Amino acid sequence: MTTPTDNREAILDRLQALFESALPGVHVYRNRLRIPDEKLPAVSVLDGDETPDDSGYGRGRPANAPIVVTMRPEIYAFTDAPDDKVGPALNVLRKGIIKAILNDVTLLGLCKDREVRYEGFSTGLAQGRSLDGEMAIAFAFTYVLRPASL
Repeated sequence: MTTPTDNREAILDRLQALFESALPGVHVYRNRLRIPDEKLPAVSVLDGDETPDDSGYGRGRPANAPIVVTMRPEIYAFTDAPDDKVGPALNVLRKGIIKAILNDVTLLGLCKDREVRYEGFSTGLAQGRSLDGEMAIAFAFTYVLRPASL
């Protein structure tokens, strides 16, 4: 259950809903990397990791005091475009994902000071890589975890 003091699940839910509405014709999944060919193009949101800002610890700070946390879900996109169209197809997905995330008022509102950072992306399209139609795109979402209210 998502509460106003624990926005992790709310952010992950919003990402999935956002991609479903902002990327027409794209199948959207959560915590799934094996996508059948007939379900491509697709985007999958993996819960990923989070790290606390520990600069406020010490000096008698209560263990259940609010904690600023940065979460980094993993976002993967897959295309079934023909070989000569894979790059452009991935770039269309990249553009749609970036635009959707960085312009969504609801998603930004779930984050501390509306802090969402685009941290780059990588594809299989490079020498020595698979050359498959896939990419990983990285974002960081910062929010306040309030353990006393969980």
